[in-house]
Amino acid sequence: METQQQGLAGAPAQIIDSEGVPRFGTYRGEPEQVCYDGLAGAFAASAWKRRFRHKRWQFAAVANTQLLFACGIVELGFASHGFAYLVEPAAGRFHFRRSALGLPGIARVGDRPGEGLMASYRTPWLHLACTRPRGDSVYGLAVRAGLWRGLRAELGLESASCPGLSVVAPTERDGLANFTLKRAGMAATGNLRLASARHQLADWVGGMDYSSGLLDRHTRWRWALVLGRLPDGRRLGLNLVEGFNQGPRSNENGAWLDGTLVPLPRVAFWRRKQGSGDSWQLRSADGAVELEFRAALEHVESRDLFLIASHFQQQIGHFHGRLRLAGEDLELHGLLGVVEDQDTHW
Repeated sequence: METQQQGLAGAPAQIIDSEGVPRFGTYRGEPEQVCYDGLAGAFAASAWKRRFRHKRWQFAAVANTQLLFACGIVELGFASHGFAYLVEPAAGRFHFRRSALGLPGIARVGDRPGEGLMASYRTPWLHLACTRPRGDSVYGLAVRAGLWRGLRAELGLESASCPGLSVVAPTERDGLANFTLKRAGMAATGNLRLASARHQLADWVGGMDYSSGLLDRHTRWRWALVLGRLPDGRRLGLNLVEGFNQGPRSNENGAWLDGTLVPLPRVAFWRRKQGSGDSWQLRSADGAVELEFRAALEHVESRDLFLIASHFQQQIGHFHGRLRLAGEDLELHGLLGVVEDQDTHW
């Protein structure tokens, strides 16, 4: 696994080079800053495009064998979006779910994805904040949802336990470029409180997605995040995507096995209806990834605002199947995670 990990170049400090061209590629680690002001030549972007095509978001999730908590902060330019939920897939139950669409400025996602990260969504009924002070390796996640007997969370996700996978990718049509920083299989600490129930994070595993890009007017992707532990106790995280961040040198598919980053090949997603829920097949052409996802619940948000239309579906459930990582075959039996189907005109 070390050979594959070392095959990735270190992330550049800036994602735009001195000629104004995005540094397209897949990297290990994280840049200091994600800024598109220096684009030039064929990549020059008008102030209008930088204002209204620039989308930023910070997503985080933690899971153990029974519960999964996730939250997202989305800065769209013309609007803000925030959501949080706590779900128990085996019981088919959301313990808590809250989502809000607000005016510009309510959500803010900064241009530093690693040290110095500041992301927040603030209203009286939903407060989300994800920060990482300079010189600190821990991402702090603070959540306050609901005015009374709501959900409260104070979580820490350790970046040193899980090297970042950074991708600078071209867009397919009328956008320009996108950056994403992924981590999965992170060591997580802290606690979740919902009414009188309190969950202390001991063996939980976390994952994060920071993205910032000048995206296509019509953007679509399928994405999967897997979080859990193998029977021997090792942390495992998977990040898989189809239809997004897939340039000639750009690929955000990766596995993290107890802190070791292993790049993965392209993966195809197949979806089928099955009884009361969906199932998905996720497979790579070389057989390294052979997974089945069985959805138990879903968080869906569909909006049609004339010029803006969005269908966001995040299904939560269990992953089963096989992975081959650097010659080691791993069997997955019921690890928690999500499969997301996003189709947006923005």
